[in-house]
Amino acid sequence: MFGQVASDATGWRVLDSLDAATLARLRQARAAAREVAWAQTCETGGRLPASVAAGREVPELVLDMDATLVICHSEKESATRTWKKTFGYHPLPCFLDNTGGALAGLLREGRAGSNTTADHITVLDEALTQIPDAHRHGTPLLIRTDGAGSTHGFLAHIRGQREHGIDARFSVGAAITAAVRAAIEQATDWIPAINTDGGLRDGAEICELTGLADTSGFP
Repeated sequence: MFGQVASDATGWRVLDSLDAATLARLRQARAAAREVAWAQTCETGGRLPASVAAGREVPELVLDMDATLVICHSEKESATRTWKKTFGYHPLPCFLDNTGGALAGLLREGRAGSNTTADHITVLDEALTQIPDAHRHGTPLLIRTDGAGSTHGFLAHIRGQREHGIDARFSVGAAITAAVRAAIEQATDWIPAINTDGGLRDGAEICELTGLADTSGFP
């Protein structure tokens, strides 16, 4: 598609020459290409693919963020010991669930913290710039993370996007603290839980804990 493939040596020289300005231009080029691709998808299919949860379509564009450990040899540049006592990297990527496409990512040392607020904000901001303006400002966005993203600073940053015309919401995991455990014990209105396909999840129930647990300080 793009002509002759460069030799390994040429490829490594190109990668070694990359700097912040070049990476910024690459991100701009990806965003421009994505805008064209999304416009063609909407023109031919009417809309972007919908994200599905519990057998139902989610009306938002869904951005998923989750750090992962990448094990590698100890001589790799910036590879360090991880929190799981392995060795390698702890990158934080962001994918769009609707299309499965990668929006942004941050390569981090293995010792990087799981719930580092600044890293989550950096990746989210870069991911948002990859979403075409018509969708970023015209469609609600749902940012999903596990408990690592459940920090006051990151959630406040998500809600702060509304000041810029971006309808951003969040769905994050949270640690079961003593206060949350007490709220669970008080709860009474339990209903059956369902799997991602909409079927019943064996042995699981869910309940609304709003008003039973202390959420002061969270947006």
